[in-house]
Amino acid sequence: MHSPVKTIFILLAAVSLFLLAGCASRSKSDEPSVQVGMTRPDLVYHFGEPIRIDTVPGGGETWYYHFAPWSIDRHDGQTASQDPDEQPTALSTSWKFTKNPDLQPIHIATNGLVIEPLPTGRIVRK
Repeated sequence: MHSPVKTIFILLAAVSLFLLAGCASRSKSDEPSVQVGMTRPDLVYHFGEPIRIDTVPGGGETWYYHFAPWSIDRHDGQTASQDPDEQPTALSTSWKFTKNPDLQPIHIATNGLVIEPLPTGRIVRK
């Protein structure tokens, strides 16, 4: 038979594990990306319907999605001193992260699987 202290300890451990599991979050690296060999249903499941579908002679297709490659701009600045002979009184660096959506193709072979070349960036979901 378990003692009351041991039972309480087991209960607290179980509750703690449950709470910690609930704190897990998805990171950007967990988001799916387009992979060679994906099927049409895979694309629709992960990214939704394409913006446009073009047929390719011979039976393939090209599906178009909006992709957002990230661009990073660095801006350096300085605040001048009142005395022109002195060094600047403050230096600063700022970063600007922007997404520029771009319509890019995903090529699908006649067997229905994604083939290279793959687009760069992440699909923008609407």
